[in-house]
Amino acid sequence: MSKVRRRFQFGMSSVVLLMTVVCVGVRVYQTWASKIEVLVATENLDHKTAISKTNVKFEKWPVELVPEGAITSSEGIPVGDVIVVRLRKGQAIIGEGVVDPATILHNPIPPGYRVVNVKLPTIDGSSGLLSPGDRMDVIVVGPDGTDDGPKTLFRDVRVFNVGQGIKAWEIVGLLLTDKQATTIAEPKAAGKIRLTLRCVGR
Repeated sequence: MSKVRRRFQFGMSSVVLLMTVVCVGVRVYQTWASKIEVLVATENLDHKTAISKTNVKFEKWPVELVPEGAITSSEGIPVGDVIVVRLRKGQAIIGEGVVDPATILHNPIPPGYRVVNVKLPTIDGSSGLLSPGDRMDVIVVGPDGTDDGPKTLFRDVRVFNVGQGIKAWEIVGLLLTDKQATTIAEPKAAGKIRLTLRCVGR
């Protein structure tokens, strides 16, 4: 083999190697750039646990794995607020599961019940005055906001907490039995749940 041919082959090998390195680098960058810093629990957190910089941290997650409503680094750590759900170590913390401690300080969960947080664009009849202890009727609506029977899912459900959501959304924690929580899961995930104020503070 002539020197010229060897040099040509060496040059081509170098080009191929360089292109491989570049392609790998691009893939690594794309993977890194498509991740979001999500707030996760660093230990098992029980209901009413106050959030601190020692029991949560931000981790980079692929965008497609980030759950809707998860708290990200752009929002910061809500130090001092409490969670109204139970979390395992490594789980993402959802904004609707975090509330001001004043809303639950004197409002314990009765045995056999749990709090289910519902994200709502509006609360019919509340006029912005909804408070823990109020009673609501839970209804199901169609995708365009029209009634989609059965109209009433539950009656006289107690409001456990009320939190501020993102933009025009409001977060309402409902005190439900396990059976009710199971029943509401599917329409809640589809965004079809609406609440109507029944009576105040009873």
